[in-house]
Amino acid sequence: MYIFKAKGICPKEIHFSLKDLKFEQLRMVGGGCTGNTELIGRLFKDRSIDEVLPFLEGILCRNGTSCADQLLQALLMVKSGQLREADPIAIMAEERQDLRRLAVVAEVRGNLPGLRAVLAAATAEGAEAVYSLGNLVGPGGENNAVVELAAKQGIRNIQGPNDCNAANHKPINGEGAEAIRLKNRDRLLLDPLILTFQLGPRRGVAFQGGFIQDFPGFSDYSPYATEIIMTCNLSDYLRDETVFPALATMTEQFTADLVLFGQTGQWKHVRLGKVDFINVGALAANHQYGYALVAWTQGDLEVEFRTVPLDNASKGV
Repeated sequence: MYIFKAKGICPKEIHFSLKDLKFEQLRMVGGGCTGNTELIGRLFKDRSIDEVLPFLEGILCRNGTSCADQLLQALLMVKSGQLREADPIAIMAEERQDLRRLAVVAEVRGNLPGLRAVLAAATAEGAEAVYSLGNLVGPGGENNAVVELAAKQGIRNIQGPNDCNAANHKPINGEGAEAIRLKNRDRLLLDPLILTFQLGPRRGVAFQGGFIQDFPGFSDYSPYATEIIMTCNLSDYLRDETVFPALATMTEQFTADLVLFGQTGQWKHVRLGKVDFINVGALAANHQYGYALVAWTQGDLEVEFRTVPLDNASKGV
């Protein structure tokens, strides 16, 4: 599937699939005339890109472009290698359905003592699961040991940019990923970009941040895309409180009623409409370690931001 972000036309995206560079399916998403789209799809089916390009040239409708023109631009980008085929971003669902108490960390960045200390504290607090909201690894960190500890302890890591780069053998903030063993890169590769879960009766979604939107397989119309876009783009990760009334209205379109994210390094919990938004800060900051404890207790959601002194690092798991 190819996903093209259209400009200047009614549909927001153009989705199409090719087989041996021949048309299979076409879909205009987010607006436009479905009848015309179906007609074009039927006419172009089994035709090569080079065959259909002449039919799309020189057609203008509004804003100096048209649906045909935008499809033309998309196909030219495919030919030049600028637009890549991509599967829709996979969403992993937490298998456990009986969670009541969850510990959440973010931006571990290879900090082995900090992760051990927080794991010990979370276990003492009765946490039934531990999630990491991305960037489990980082420049200069004890990355192999951290990835292996996370695997051993069953920590559910959601990929952040560092994890994604390391998994694909790319530099982490300019530092090479060669020191991370292949087995651990494979572990990072299997971590999801989006995780859904159930906490009591609440339906949750967890992600690192807006970098997911740069993936070729991300669509503004995918499941949980609204949650991601509204959190990251509209509210600037809850930093723009002037849009909170609009965000509260948009929560009516959410599938989730509990949103966990990282990226900013800030600690914040806001309830807007039916949704609790929780921004989990970095594991290590201000000479202490931090994590969020999220629990469903006595018919309500409780969110606490906990800290662990640095000298507790030696007492971890």
